[in-house]
Amino acid sequence: MTVNHPRSGAPCKISPRGASMIMRKVRDQPRTTRQDLVNDLKDLEKGPISTNVPSASAVVDSPLFQE
Repeated sequence: MTVNHPRSGAPCKISPRGASMIMRKVRDQPRTTRQDLVNDLKDLEKGPISTNVPSASAVVDSPLFQE
């Protein structure tokens, strides 16, 4: 009797957001390459880079921080 063993390593998982991004990209650009999709998924996992982070002094000086 043959027993099916699971594959080694963690299973590949794509978030629902990533799957919809892939579908949208392929629908809009049918000739996109697999490498483009992989790079877009990596960028999606990193998330947006926030440049509007207040400095510590601005937070401390704000009226909401005062006691």
